[in-house]
Amino acid sequence: MKNTFLVLSLLLVSSSVSAAVVTFDPASFLGSSGRIETYEENGVIFSGAFAHTDTGLAGNPDNGTAFIQYMDYSSMNFGMSNGSLFNLNSIDIAELNMNYSMPATVTFIGYRPGSVVVSQSFTIDGLIGAGSDFQTFFFDAGFQGIQYAYIDVMPKDQIGVYSFDNVNIQAVPLPAAAWLFMSGMVGLLRFGQRRKK
Repeated sequence: MKNTFLVLSLLLVSSSVSAAVVTFDPASFLGSSGRIETYEENGVIFSGAFAHTDTGLAGNPDNGTAFIQYMDYSSMNFGMSNGSLFNLNSIDIAELNMNYSMPATVTFIGYRPGSVVVSQSFTIDGLIGAGSDFQTFFFDAGFQGIQYAYIDVMPKDQIGVYSFDNVNIQAVPLPAAAWLFMSGMVGLLRFGQRRKK
């Protein structure tokens, strides 16, 4: 009984977090770039106004896959399309293009249950070319169990231009569903033991 309960607990914990990497492939505009207002992949939805850009365009950063470009169009937010909590682990960020090959700071704001707000900023190096375009940045523990993430409009006297790709997210199911699953499995185990007796 103890071993079975342990196995069920491990299964519950391992199934409680589902990992996904949003790669923005394939591009919405093959061989080019175009402005869109929503994008959804692997259960993650991005809203705002941004460009979905294919790989290989002259003067743009390039990591061999499509990516998102953001240039002061509007605010942007993203989260799980089903509204569940998630852990934001890492993201690849690069310069917008050769016209904006300069260091830029990108600030992410995370909203957690209970009106808790967290933020974290990353500064890109301003280098484009020879594999130096995209840099991987890691979020701290404050971005665990958030409801959605938000990127605000940059002040007009600053340059808020950058590209991003490979958003690493882990979906966290609602706690009530996890406990319901656990109690159901324990009930089945007890029912099975009674039948054996």
